[in-house]
Amino acid sequence: PRSNRSIYKFTDHEAVYTSGFASSSVTMVTVAMSALFALIGTFLVLSSVASIQLDGKETLSLPKGMPPISQQQGDSDRVRKPSKTYPVPEMNYKKPVRTNPEDLAALKAFFISTNGVYWLNNSNWMKGDPCTGDWLGLYCDEDGYVLFIVLPYNNLTGEIPKDVLMAKRLERLTLYDNGITMIAPEVFQSSSLQYISVSHNRVTSLLPSTVSMASIQELDVSSNLIAGSIPTTWNTPELNSLDLSSNSFKGTPPAALGTLKHLQSIYLSFNSLSGTLPDSWGSLRFLKTLWIFNNNIRSVFPSSWGDLEAMTDFEADGMIGGLPDYIGKYWSNVSTIKVVRGELTGSIPLSFCNLKKLQVLWLFQNNLTGSIPYCIGQASLVELELSLNSLTGSIPSSIEYATQLKILFLDRNYLSGEIPRSIGNLQSLTNLRLSTNNISGSIPDVFQNMVNLTEIDLGNNELTGSIPRSFGYLTLLETMDLAQNRLIACVPNTMDRLLELAAFEIQFNMLSCVESGLSNLFDHLKNYGCYMYGNPWNCPLGTTIPKACEATCSICNNANTKGNCQACVTADQRCGYCDVGMNCILGNASGPIQGYYCQSGNWFYGKGSC
Repeated sequence: PRSNRSIYKFTDHEAVYTSGFASSSVTMVTVAMSALFALIGTFLVLSSVASIQLDGKETLSLPKGMPPISQQQGDSDRVRKPSKTYPVPEMNYKKPVRTNPEDLAALKAFFISTNGVYWLNNSNWMKGDPCTGDWLGLYCDEDGYVLFIVLPYNNLTGEIPKDVLMAKRLERLTLYDNGITMIAPEVFQSSSLQYISVSHNRVTSLLPSTVSMASIQELDVSSNLIAGSIPTTWNTPELNSLDLSSNSFKGTPPAALGTLKHLQSIYLSFNSLSGTLPDSWGSLRFLKTLWIFNNNIRSVFPSSWGDLEAMTDFEADGMIGGLPDYIGKYWSNVSTIKVVRGELTGSIPLSFCNLKKLQVLWLFQNNLTGSIPYCIGQASLVELELSLNSLTGSIPSSIEYATQLKILFLDRNYLSGEIPRSIGNLQSLTNLRLSTNNISGSIPDVFQNMVNLTEIDLGNNELTGSIPRSFGYLTLLETMDLAQNRLIACVPNTMDRLLELAAFEIQFNMLSCVESGLSNLFDHLKNYGCYMYGNPWNCPLGTTIPKACEATCSICNNANTKGNCQACVTADQRCGYCDVGMNCILGNASGPIQGYYCQSGNWFYGKGSC
């Protein structure tokens, strides 16, 4: 039923923010990657040096055994954070004579506390001198002080102990994708640590109420099991990136973050935060990325946030009230705006026309009204998702100027008018959803250049005319939904080339015939979703149509009655005639039955009615 399919399509949007976070899938990925990095680590031990590339430009050599320290973060393609490349210091140094004794003690404590004997690769650990003996994952300065501990994907478990701070110059702990369960609270008081990445572990220990880390620049404890409140005091003057996402934090977003003048990125998504968004965050003049979706926050946009002029990526749900004008006026650098699943009201501000760098605009599942701004055809726009609102008016013909557009979702609104012919200029488009609106007129036959399309959903509208022959050029198409419209005539044989099609839905229209030359398509559809019922197909049906397509011919619509009103209404089988599509259909004086559609002014029933 279409009601069930609507729920399925709604979960497409839900999957944007939830796919990939199931524990089973994360576990499978972690196990697979752990095995991979074990092999890589073994290879590196046998090599004299390893190289890493920073920002695609400069290649630097690292001591042997040191794995790459840039890693794409996140769990799924649609919620993956930007790639992080951790900087490394100048590599021209004299090899130390020996490791500082306190650092040696710190490393031994770390090895024991994280169950080093069970690591996937513990090459050279606890043998000889760490800095001169090339313990895996270490980098030391020429004075014998440990600067980096880099051991991702290596089955570290247990606790990061406070003793690790005996390494007085330790700058980096890169330990993501392990099984660590505890972090000693003293670690969050370190004066030397600059980068901590312990994401995708199993940490359950609470964070202290005060974080005092004079040198910390990036703190990432995402994708763990940390509960409790987010620390309320942050003595971290150098912090520029904070990632606490995918945990179980409760309470309100901390206002104290507004004092951290260097903050550029805040990731708080996938927690249980509630309340409203702090006005104090408007002081973060360098903030570029803010992710706060998948919480229980219900908030208007704070008025002070107009000062966030460096913003490039804002993603939230649960927002209420109107979209503020200041986004279009002052967020001139923004490329991604995702404000979904909330209670936004009013219209899309015309000031959004000023956002010349905007590539992604998601506003789906809100209560937005009014029309789509005519200037929405920004040349920079790649994704436009306005589904599940109450938008009215027509699709602007200026959409043709969004030549980079790949995703256009306008379904489940109250849009009317016709599909503009200019839509044929969207040659980069891959996904088109206009279903469940009040769109009328014919489908423009302009798809010959839209060869990248994989999805067309025009179902549940008031479309008339025939299926465009130019659909035959869409050889990458996987889904076509034209159901519940008023389409007439035949399925064109140009569609015989659509052999990637896995869902073909044309049910409940006025289609009456299938052109010859579609054997390849229907042979392919035998094993996929094919729905052709609810149309007045001519009798007899072609033998090439699979039974799975559920195409049943109207007993009235045979060669003698099709297109012949007099023959139809004088037949014995309670047949009536619809002069739209010229079909003879089973019905009664009120109209067709069995789900067929015909307006009363086009319906003829009974002798003499023609």
